[in-house]
Amino acid sequence: MPLPKLVYWPQFERFKNKIVALIESKGLSGTIYTATSTDGVTYTATIPGITELYAGLKIHVKFSRSTSTTMPKLNVNGFGDKGIRQPLSVNNAGTAPGAMNTWISSACPLVLTYTGDQWKTDVVRPSATGLYGTVPLTSGGTGATTAEAARTSLGAASQADLEALMARVAALESK
Repeated sequence: MPLPKLVYWPQFERFKNKIVALIESKGLSGTIYTATSTDGVTYTATIPGITELYAGLKIHVKFSRSTSTTMPKLNVNGFGDKGIRQPLSVNNAGTAPGAMNTWISSACPLVLTYTGDQWKTDVVRPSATGLYGTVPLTSGGTGATTAEAARTSLGAASQADLEALMARVAALESK
């Protein structure tokens, strides 16, 4: 199959700057902006072209220093401090604070999406509700798919087994 001929669009040059400005104003340019902070809690960023915050706005940000809290805030272009949270793996509406104080590392770019009241990172936080499969003992699980198999794997007894054992001990003590 022959390759298509390249077509030159002379009007492109006329509109190029407008197209680039529109892309940048929507946070889609791929440009990584720096969010600065003196305390690792509240960050500020100046991003050209953003004249309002709206749900779905995406920005690419690297942080000048690692966070020192599980719930940092970001103020873009003076629109106020908005929390930065992680989306949960179990559903796309749920969010959670970072797992540890330094969950955002300095100079590591993140894509942030504004939800209308907070920023969500592109780093998803696993939710135990959404886990799938079995976790082996070597990874902190039981390697089992049933409660009985899990107890056997861990060498633990069920509540019913404990109650039966306590009844036997009580019976022996009363003799």
